[in-house]
Amino acid sequence: MRYVSPMPLTARDIMQTKVVTVTPDMSLSEVSDLLFQHRITGAPVVEKGRVHAPGGVLGVISRSDLVRFPLYQGTVTSILSEHFRELSAAQGETSETPSMPSDLKQILSAHTAREAMAMNPVCVSPDTPVREVAQALVSDHLHRALVLENEELVGLISALDIVGLVADNREI
Repeated sequence: MRYVSPMPLTARDIMQTKVVTVTPDMSLSEVSDLLFQHRITGAPVVEKGRVHAPGGVLGVISRSDLVRFPLYQGTVTSILSEHFRELSAAQGETSETPSMPSDLKQILSAHTAREAMAMNPVCVSPDTPVREVAQALVSDHLHRALVLENEELVGLISALDIVGLVADNREI
């Protein structure tokens, strides 16, 4: 009897197809609230009305981008980090977004996702083997990959999706 190994999993097999997106002109305050409300750490930045259109994806924004945003270096970074610690602690306790310190809210409201987003996200096709997706995330030190087909956003794979496969002893 000849053993045939299973086909490797591809991005299409594990990608999330209901992707929360933000627009480039959304304020960082709105981005922060959206990430908390959906219990996610980042989202693709897409031109309004072009979520499923070629070239509509501009980048990705994450909580880390908000912390690293150059205008927030120094004291604001510590305020923002503390705010996200409070958000993390509050998750599961309520669906309401905890109030943000007013000075931080004012700063975040004055800047947009376009200013803080990472413009070179990891992008893969639906047929990319999961192992290659994982290697790309590790080599670029990123937490999510966008799945594009004909330049159209069709899904997202987070590092947690890949960790889940490993936890379930799935072959990748």
